[in-house]
Amino acid sequence: MWVIDLFETERNAAIVDETTGVKIWRNDRPTSQNPCQLMLFRPRATKPFANYVFPTSEKRAAYIEKQLETARVNNEWKAAQKIERKERDEKEMSDPNPKYKPLKRIAKEVREQLKAEFPNTKWSVRTEYYSMGQHLHVTLVKSNFQVFRTEAEIREHFRTSGWGRYDERDMANLTNDINRGYSQVNEYYIDESPMYTNEAKKMFTRVREIVNKDNWDHSDIQTDYFDVHFYTSFNVGTYERPLEVVA
Repeated sequence: MWVIDLFETERNAAIVDETTGVKIWRNDRPTSQNPCQLMLFRPRATKPFANYVFPTSEKRAAYIEKQLETARVNNEWKAAQKIERKERDEKEMSDPNPKYKPLKRIAKEVREQLKAEFPNTKWSVRTEYYSMGQHLHVTLVKSNFQVFRTEAEIREHFRTSGWGRYDERDMANLTNDINRGYSQVNEYYIDESPMYTNEAKKMFTRVREIVNKDNWDHSDIQTDYFDVHFYTSFNVGTYERPLEVVA
């Protein structure tokens, strides 16, 4: 199933703010039938993070300035975080015999292995650090085969898999994820998922093995005790950058 780019016309006509990279689209001749509309896009996004209609052009201009100021502050924070991460990563990577393999090194090895085993796909492997934890985000960005099932295939899966009854709200939620080209993969229920093709399930299962090769999980949920080397998340596309399927 192919994802429709609903905002291509506005995105291509948008003006780029040089200080933040935010793309600004607005109708410059508002009327009662065509009010003061605004769309704001992040630099590499295909969907807007803001899509609003304002009663006056003055209120719209004030909102734009507020969002640009927020983007400037956020960019400064990201730049400072990037320097901090670089210093930490250099320190970790310079240790030839660390007690635990650094997440940065694990991410690098995961990228290389995914590229070797799935050469016709493109992946994003991103690290995240926070208080008392670290996280590895793995996202399928591009694929040369259909990852999502069709609606008819999903209905057949429900009918034959023993899931029992379902209603149209279930189908609406699933087809909404498919049409927008973005979903979160539950790594514990890959085989049971009604959304993905068999080829995609096989790939996700192997990706899970690759990602968790240097991980551990000594957690005990019953006693509220958690002990992992790092947490993981698997995604197909992102909200602002849906999965791209190429022939």
